[in-house]
Amino acid sequence: MPTWFSPGSARSIAITAEPPPSWSPPLVQPDPPINVLAIVSLVLIFVFWPAGIVCGMLARKQIRERDERGAGLALAGVIINGVLTVFAVLVFALLILFFGPGILTARTDI
Repeated sequence: MPTWFSPGSARSIAITAEPPPSWSPPLVQPDPPINVLAIVSLVLIFVFWPAGIVCGMLARKQIRERDERGAGLALAGVIINGVLTVFAVLVFALLILFFGPGILTARTDI
C-alpha cells in the first residue's frame, strides 16, 4: 500500500481533522448619509430662492464638519438659487424702472 494511504500519514490526518473555520466576508462600512439641508436647498429652488441659498451654505458647512455626502447637491443649490435670486432682483428692478414712473404720475382725476 502506498504511504499516502497509510493510516498514520499526513493525508489521513488532514482528512480526519476538523474543517477549517468558515469564511466570512469582510465588514463593509455603510455610506455616510446625505445631508438633508442639501436636498432642501434644491427643493427651495421652486419655493423661495433666498432661503435656498442659506440652506445650501449651511449644508456645505455641515458636510465638511460631519463628513456626510451631498456636497454636489448643496453646491448646485447655492448656485441655482443664487442665479435665480439675481435674476428676480433684475426683473424687479427693470419693472420698477419701466413701469414705476407711469404708476407715480398716473392721472387720478378720471
